[in-house]
Amino acid sequence: MGTSERGPISIINAPARPSDTRLALLIIACLAIATLASAPFSGVLLEGSEPLLPAYAASLFINELITFTLLAGIYAVERSRAVLILASGYLFASLTVIPWILSFPGVFAIIGLDAGLQGTAVIAALRRIGMPVFVLAYALLRDRPSTPSGLAPRGIITTLILTGGSVAVMTWLVLAGREILPPLMRDTRNVAALWQVVPVLALLLYAATLLALWRKRPTILDLWLMVVIVTLAVELVMLSYISSGVRLSLGWWVGRLCGLVSGSTILVILLSATTGLYARLAGALVEERRARVDRMVAMKALSAAIAHEVNQPLASMVTNANAALRWLRRDTPDRAEAEAALERIVVDGHRTGQLVRNIRTLIRTEEADRVRTDPNDVIREIARVRGGEARLSGVAIALDLSAVPPIAADPVHLQLVVGNLLANAIDAAGAGRAQRGAVTIASFRTPAGETALTVADNGPGIDAEVREHIFDPFVTTKPPGLGMGLMICRSIVEACGGRIEVEDNPSGGTLFRVILPAAPLGPNRSGGTP
Repeated sequence: MGTSERGPISIINAPARPSDTRLALLIIACLAIATLASAPFSGVLLEGSEPLLPAYAASLFINELITFTLLAGIYAVERSRAVLILASGYLFASLTVIPWILSFPGVFAIIGLDAGLQGTAVIAALRRIGMPVFVLAYALLRDRPSTPSGLAPRGIITTLILTGGSVAVMTWLVLAGREILPPLMRDTRNVAALWQVVPVLALLLYAATLLALWRKRPTILDLWLMVVIVTLAVELVMLSYISSGVRLSLGWWVGRLCGLVSGSTILVILLSATTGLYARLAGALVEERRARVDRMVAMKALSAAIAHEVNQPLASMVTNANAALRWLRRDTPDRAEAEAALERIVVDGHRTGQLVRNIRTLIRTEEADRVRTDPNDVIREIARVRGGEARLSGVAIALDLSAVPPIAADPVHLQLVVGNLLANAIDAAGAGRAQRGAVTIASFRTPAGETALTVADNGPGIDAEVREHIFDPFVTTKPPGLGMGLMICRSIVEACGGRIEVEDNPSGGTLFRVILPAAPLGPNRSGGTP
């Protein structure tokens, strides 16, 4: 996966947004204000505050250890050596908290480590210099290519072993050589002159790290690492200069709080990014499932549409074939009637092929070929084709056509609409055996200048509850029906900018009304055989 592909979900690749920069500047400004506000009181000793140190150390240890875990997880996905080095830095910082707090004077008198007067300061100095070295290495290596995919577990395990072993060896050397450690502390509260080398060296490393992070357009992770470095610099200034290095003073504690903010910054950003990623993945999963369901419904609808459209001419072909056989099997075969039935089969065969082409046109992504079409011509042609079916069902078709303006439509699609409505009307009228079935197709011009087509039957009608959903897929009033014809009709009519309605026929039965806008001026085209 390339950078462009994973950028939106990876904070190591996504460029920092202006909102991220504003938030980072706000955090730095708040720290600066807190530092300046506490500066006049920085020398005040907070006697008895030693019990707070274990809580501070535990918070720092947990935050940095979790940060290492999250960065290691990112490395497992991204295979970035730079991210692995940065994760090593947080692991180093987390593990060095343990000997630092255990050797701190007066905190753990019984179980503490006896590192002498200088041991805690030496460990603190190594922490102070070590962390920016790791961040600087990350900044210099972040554009290097990723490692092979199979090396991720090995890299993480190697990091754990090397970093943990380094901290263990460092702690052992401090404990074993406590008599020869450099004099960084004058006593348990005040630093010696040699300590001033540590903040100078650390601040130089901080400056180099900021320049390395800023040399290219910073990513989200780069931006917040810069906040971490600035926060570490504020902490160092508070500890070494404003508080004059006096332990457990107000300024010293303010610096420690800055260190806690520094140790928590990347953790909060990683957790926020992970939560956002999880939310996007969950949303994508929901959308994928919904799309899968929609595809299944669409496939069912398409299959039902094809079956619905092809079933009617096939049924007509079977009926005409049986009629032809009966005429031929008579004692005196009636060749004229048999030929007429066979001709109807040919017409139905062409009609079936045209229907398949019509459905293919409906599912194509490109727009249908719309021309000025005379709806009366389409109605007459459909009534002629369906006339034989209507006579077999005992239904009379009446036409009540008025002069109407042409409409802009694909004639084939308009034939589908009129043909479906007429077929349904014939079925409904043929079901009302108490009276002779009748279907009336009318056309007229509305007061708004639109073209209206109506197909009315004198059948049993449609229940009000069913009528509300009659244009939905798979809704039908016929037991063998598929419930797709009216849905297809509505899709075609709405695509032409019109609407289709259904209501009770005043004389009994059902009336469907199609209203279409008049076509702009242009050549007319009449409908052909469906």
